Amino acid sequence: MNRTTILALVLVLCAGLMAAAQEPTGANPVFKNGVDARALAMGGAFVGVADGYSSCYWNPAGVAKAAADQSIKVGGMNTNLFGAGINYSFAGATWTLFGLPWGLSLSLVSITDIPMPDGTMGSDTELLGAFCGAFPVPLNGLSLVVGAAGKYYSQTLLDESATGLGFDAGLLVDGLIPGLTVGAAAYDIGGTRVTWSTGATGIVDQLFRVGFGLALSPDFTLAAGVDLYAGGELALRAGAEFRGIGPLAVRAGVVRPAGSEQFALTVGAGLVLGNLGVDFAWLQNNVIVGEGASDTIVLSASFRFGGAEEEAPPAQ
Repeated sequence: MNRTTILALVLVLCAGLMAAAQEPTGANPVFKNGVDARALAMGGAFVGVADGYSSCYWNPAGVAKAAADQSIKVGGMNTNLFGAGINYSFAGATWTLFGLPWGLSLSLVSITDIPMPDGTMGSDTELLGAFCGAFPVPLNGLSLVVGAAGKYYSQTLLDESATGLGFDAGLLVDGLIPGLTVGAAAYDIGGTRVTWSTGATGIVDQLFRVGFGLALSPDFTLAAGVDLYAGGELALRAGAEFRGIGPLAVRAGVVRPAGSEQFALTVGAGLVLGNLGVDFAWLQNNVIVGEGASDTIVLSASFRFGGAEEEAPPAQ
């Protein structure tokens, strides 16, 4: 399979994903915002990079990159989205077993003190768990990796609860040109149905991402991507990471959220101390307007167990 065939495969996948997009219904929208301070500081342009503990979230095929050194990577994130009292936590892991790369991710959203019409206060708790695997396909001068993830949704809103099962898929292509990785991922394929204890149902809308990561040098990476939401709305993302300052990494990016004409800035930094990585990101808010709304601060930490020795390993 040559470079032209691989590139055509990526384009056909993206065209098929766009054709499959459906009208939004709005269930579990917070999980679409992205995770990991490193990825978010790069504008969330991570579907073509996806090489850290959060790979299972961004692109199931990315666990092959994360586990390529035979290490186990674990990490987590916490943030208060937009200063709006939306507590968003995430944990993820990647490892190799039976010669194949695997990953786990767990997202938890908690919103408390929701004013109710009768004057009381309610709460909303949402949980998303995923288990993924990737399957490398060696080619002549190229590397194609396909990945898949099964997902479990759980939500408790006021006195009602809901559950649902979903499916993600992704791919990564290396070797089209030196340093370039092209990625694409489909989330909640077909729309994930969530069933409530009342018998009502909701749909977690499909989301599709395509993008690339370009390593201009071992220390400098550029990335960009496009998100296609249900209903046809687009989000644009771009970012960069520079790791040539000893144990310090610096990152910046821009993102134009779906439905907005304005770009928001993102910046961040990471520090690697042995096998421990600590990351920070600041995300400009141009989504929520109102009293109390603010920019978002994201903190992440990760740890690497075993694996081959690396020179100046990047913060994950």
